[in-house]
Amino acid sequence: MLTEAQRRALTAGLGHIEAELDSIETLLDRTREGLLATYEDDLPDSAHRRLHDRIDEARAMIRGLASTLGLEPVIAWKSHWIIGHLALLWVATEECQSRYLRAYGDVAPDLPALVDPMAHRLGEVLLAMQDMAHEAAGQAATSAADVRARRAP
Repeated sequence: MLTEAQRRALTAGLGHIEAELDSIETLLDRTREGLLATYEDDLPDSAHRRLHDRIDEARAMIRGLASTLGLEPVIAWKSHWIIGHLALLWVATEECQSRYLRAYGDVAPDLPALVDPMAHRLGEVLLAMQDMAHEAAGQAATSAADVRARRAP
């Protein structure tokens, strides 16, 4: 019923929805208080329950469509996800440097000496983490067929 390209597109789209629903569920079940990013729970218990119910409903719909169309799960390697996200975070460290802050107004003369070395060092840490994930992925290279074989009953 589906071409191979349609199958891949549908699997990717539904997989993305599923992953984002997982993120929403995780956020509903916990709070996060970070240094510069905090999630405060402003939802009443009734909203939590209703949202969880809808997440379950959405998952059931995805499960039913996947079953009906014979969609196979895509293996998402943690290393690849980490490597990709660290690349995006490295770009964010670049954008924290004073030359980019000029777009938001005049930069104080002392700001580059304070911000730029930290942004550069933070970028280096993220790139080192990316190297670690690359190295670990190479050492633990496993095929999708191997993973499926381990999961088979």
